[in-house]
Amino acid sequence: MNPIANLRDTDRRPTRRSGTPAVRKVALLGLLSCAVCFPLTAAADDISDMKETLKQLQEQNQTLLRRISALEAEQAAQRQARQRPAQAAPAQPPAAPAQKQDQAGAAPPTPSDRAATNEELDRRVRELEITKAAQEDATRSIIKTAVAKSGPRINEFLSLSGALEVIAGRTQDFSGVVANNILLNTAELDFDIKAGEWIFGSLILGFDPGLNPLFPTSQAGTTAGLGIDRITVDRATVTVGDPLRFPLFVRGGRDVIPFGTSTGFTRTSGLSIESPLTIQAFETRTNLVQIGFEFPTPALTRPPPPVVAPPVQPLVLGPLVNQFAHWLGYQPSPTRPPPLGPLPYLVEPAPFYGSVGFYQGSDLITGQFDFTNNVTASLGYRARGHCGRPYSELTDSLICPWAFDVSVDFASSIFASNFLRQSYASFLNQIGNIPALAANLRGSFGPFSLIAEYNTALTSAGFTDGLGNSKTMLPSAWQVSLGYQFGWNPWVEKIGDQGTFVSVGYSQSQSLAGATQLISSVPTRVGFVPKSRLLLTAGEWVLEGLKLSLEGSIDWDYPISEGGTGGTGWGLLMALTFTF
Repeated sequence: MNPIANLRDTDRRPTRRSGTPAVRKVALLGLLSCAVCFPLTAAADDISDMKETLKQLQEQNQTLLRRISALEAEQAAQRQARQRPAQAAPAQPPAAPAQKQDQAGAAPPTPSDRAATNEELDRRVRELEITKAAQEDATRSIIKTAVAKSGPRINEFLSLSGALEVIAGRTQDFSGVVANNILLNTAELDFDIKAGEWIFGSLILGFDPGLNPLFPTSQAGTTAGLGIDRITVDRATVTVGDPLRFPLFVRGGRDVIPFGTSTGFTRTSGLSIESPLTIQAFETRTNLVQIGFEFPTPALTRPPPPVVAPPVQPLVLGPLVNQFAHWLGYQPSPTRPPPLGPLPYLVEPAPFYGSVGFYQGSDLITGQFDFTNNVTASLGYRARGHCGRPYSELTDSLICPWAFDVSVDFASSIFASNFLRQSYASFLNQIGNIPALAANLRGSFGPFSLIAEYNTALTSAGFTDGLGNSKTMLPSAWQVSLGYQFGWNPWVEKIGDQGTFVSVGYSQSQSLAGATQLISSVPTRVGFVPKSRLLLTAGEWVLEGLKLSLEGSIDWDYPISEGGTGGTGWGLLMALTFTF
């Protein structure tokens, strides 16, 4: 078995096996070192320039304020001077024309002169006020632009994010064949659209190498393992409703149905590079419409005071590369790093949640599409706590804060999953609808994370394979994964999203040893996954948004008595993931 080829067919994002010759490893690590040794300073320069501009604007504003104050004082003094002669005029005898000279020999200002002077002062004050207002608008514009650039927002309606991931690996399949691969595993753009207070959209465009046999580029190209790269609509949904304000919502479009721990993104479903067997076998991405709820609706309360939490720093590769860069003579720019900002306030979601809906299954299972044969439902509960102590007192805790999310999911046809629908396409008309159930738990306690999942068909599937043999199968799989965050602090929202982390995961399948199909009159084993899989992963966010992961995996095939080879496969993977 070639794990990379297998996952390339079953997941939109080709898989994660790895290894590369020693020369390629040295070259790849060298490139990574160069990329990290010379970190991007454009953002720091922009921040420095913006601060200098703001400082100049503030100084100009202060100068204008002083000038306006002086002009206003001068205008008030002249106003008082005009009032004093008017009040004292009746008590004084009229002065002779020859005596209208002051001690300096200048004639006192006439009313027309005073009016002209006042008009000039008023004009100057208005000009200064207009200039000051323009500079204040410029200051606000600079601040607004800086804030807008600090996140993924394009404008008030649209946000953009995405990910790029490259995997290099060396693998051995169950027949002993060793392969080296470099794969563009992920290239996607995520658009989040907020069209109104109650309407939200999500559009995800992803990279597809064009090797999925369900949608071949050409028969010859697919057979030869060649394809044409495509950009496809991976997910596109519209949600009407806001669970933070009202318990019910409606969602429709193309998405991953709620079944098990799969999120549709391997990088967010767990900490490993390669998928566990539960996700590889049962992830279902299709068109759907569902009605969901989250109850009770969170109460409107005043948010707590903002908290500035230290980020988790990389502990291994980042410091080593920095030391090596300094040894080579690299000196970072002398600009002061920007101050840490407060953590965003997150509203606690409702504890109870669920959904019920219909999805587009395979027409090969039941013929014409029928809503009653393609039903999905989910029910879950989540909670979190901090043991009644403030976070500042939990820095050494191994348990608190804690959080867990447990759910139960139902799908009326397990063979509608990406892998089973593709692998058993020639047998689906015999198999029919096979309902399935999934129970899963996601939790965290202190610096640890835990994932546990069990997926199983509820009834057996029977069919006749390509050699005329009767087959009966009850597909199921389970997994458990444990992660640990180094340098953890109680404000970390998710283990593995910062700093350095490790994880270990084990998964096992049942009744998925495969079947025999005649392909070009040649008996071929199809529709199989390993009997069990062990994943050991270590990762580090060497820069903001850049993660390097290393993983070793071992796969054990089904024994020969159950239709397998009894062989063992392994893989060494290295993934470079950039998120933005």
